[in-house]
Amino acid sequence: MEKKNKFKVDNLEKEKKLTVDKLENTIHKFLKQLDDLEKENKLTVENLEKENKLTIDNLEVENKKSIDNLEKENKKSIDNLEKAIYDLESMNSESQKANQKLAAKLNTVEADRTRLRKFEAKASNLEKEIQALQKENEELKQKDAILLAKAINVMETRKKEPTIEAENLVSKEPLLEEKEEVKIDEPVVVSIENETLEEKTVTRKKVCPNCGNTNKDFIREFDDKDKVIYTHPKIYAKMYRCGKCKTEWR
Repeated sequence: MEKKNKFKVDNLEKEKKLTVDKLENTIHKFLKQLDDLEKENKLTVENLEKENKLTIDNLEVENKKSIDNLEKENKKSIDNLEKAIYDLESMNSESQKANQKLAAKLNTVEADRTRLRKFEAKASNLEKEIQALQKENEELKQKDAILLAKAINVMETRKKEPTIEAENLVSKEPLLEEKEEVKIDEPVVVSIENETLEEKTVTRKKVCPNCGNTNKDFIREFDDKDKVIYTHPKIYAKMYRCGKCKTEWR
């Protein structure tokens, strides 16, 4: 019995030892696998870190290149915009100068038109006056012809009737005197060029000799009754009075 039990115990110990050995082998294998896994994991981590670092470096390089390109493009765009703004300002300045010149020309044209309208009005008035003078001249010629005919008739009567009393001759002599006193006024012709020169002279004169005022609104123009330019129709010279210092001049 004891042998049998001993045999069983031995078998159990053998089995136990075998089981322990198997377990140790299994644990050893697990440990080895775990160590291999740790090594692989470490390599994988290292590789991933390297890849990540390389990727980050590449991204940083690309990002820097992109930033540099964007900065260059932005600088170029800013330079182009500044140049465009400068060109626009130059064009605007030139346009303002052109507008000022055009406005000055328009003012000159308007002044010329005003002077031309004045000249046309003066020419029209002068033409009417000339027509009136011509008509008056014709009437005077007709009167002169009538008086001359009467004088001729008187002279012929005197030749045919030498015994006519002196009273009749004396009464007819005033006819001859009236004829001699008849004066035919020639029509006055005024040239537009003379009017232009007169207008220019007037324009130059519109400066106050005392205070130098050139504002036309403060310079009054009136007739100089002491100086007659034309007698028929009667046209007077012009005088000026300064509205600031009350100075008068011709």
